[in-house]
Amino acid sequence: MKKRIVGFLLVVAMALTTGLIPTACRQEYNFYNYEYGYFYYWRVNERLAIISGLTELGQQQRFLVVPSQIGERRVSFHRNSPSTGGGCTGTPYFLRPQAITPPPLQSENLEKVFAHGNSHISWHSSTFSETLNMRHFILLDFASVRHFRLEGLDSGTTRRFNVPTNIIYLYNYERDSREHFWADDVDYGKLIEFIPDIPQREGYIFMGWYQEPETINRWNFETDRQNLQINDNRTVYQQTRLYAKWQAM
Repeated sequence: MKKRIVGFLLVVAMALTTGLIPTACRQEYNFYNYEYGYFYYWRVNERLAIISGLTELGQQQRFLVVPSQIGERRVSFHRNSPSTGGGCTGTPYFLRPQAITPPPLQSENLEKVFAHGNSHISWHSSTFSETLNMRHFILLDFASVRHFRLEGLDSGTTRRFNVPTNIIYLYNYERDSREHFWADDVDYGKLIEFIPDIPQREGYIFMGWYQEPETINRWNFETDRQNLQINDNRTVYQQTRLYAKWQAM
């Protein structure tokens, strides 16, 4: 019996060290809090970084932008256990990595999170359970930009409403990839408080955001607001589209 156990352990060790287990399935956790901008993160393996907290300066921010990658690692808030697929096909269940859920983010100021890399980013129901003022998680990379409106954080039960954003920033020229640059969701009648970094276009200078493709009326972030429309005592969804103006160098 002992020989069988020893033999089994040797097979497992060989599988781990010789690459028989796919990289995506190897458990190479490093739970040291590395710092990147406003975030702390864990290096799960060569391909994945999980946000594990906010720095002191990060906790002071009302709006945060999550990077799509840190180095070569894609970024997420949580990892599910890949019980099937996910690079783990054929790997024994007991050798597959388990779910990884860091502690809830801590912030009294955070209201909105913008996230790139949305084909893979995920978060646990507890991720924002202690950021009681947060209401929006905006996914920037979908063809149809969506956001999650979060409610009930103060009661410990988070509800997510997956709805389109009501502000979208457009590159305003023909591109091979997506036409939108940024997105946001702001209460109707309120100012847009978070202004994204300026877009880049080779051979051109960015001249500002305008209210129509012809770039006639510039959007003034200090005074312009979305119109509020009410129908049968309900707010009517409207999308404000802002267009980039370009000047050739």
